[in-house]
Amino acid sequence: MEDDEEGAARSEATFRFTVDNVSRLREQILSPPCYVRNLPWRIMIMPRSDQMARQNMSLGFFLQCKHGADVGVFILHSFVKFGHWLRFSKNWK
Repeated sequence: MEDDEEGAARSEATFRFTVDNVSRLREQILSPPCYVRNLPWRIMIMPRSDQMARQNMSLGFFLQCKHGADVGVFILHSFVKFGHWLRFSKNWK
């Protein structure tokens, strides 16, 4: 994560989440929180598969903002730019 001088109250942030061995991922995982406007934002990565044919796999990327307290209804507006980089080890087949 890239820190900003404003800390948790900053208005924007760039953060990254690295997942090793994505091919072995079986359950959703969440990044550590990155606070923007004092709200925790996380990247959620979720493997998906066709229940009938296990060879049809996909991977979902989501941006999640989930506040722990019951704050009622509020509206969030965000602009998200997702990028992904694949890095293969020398032993990858």
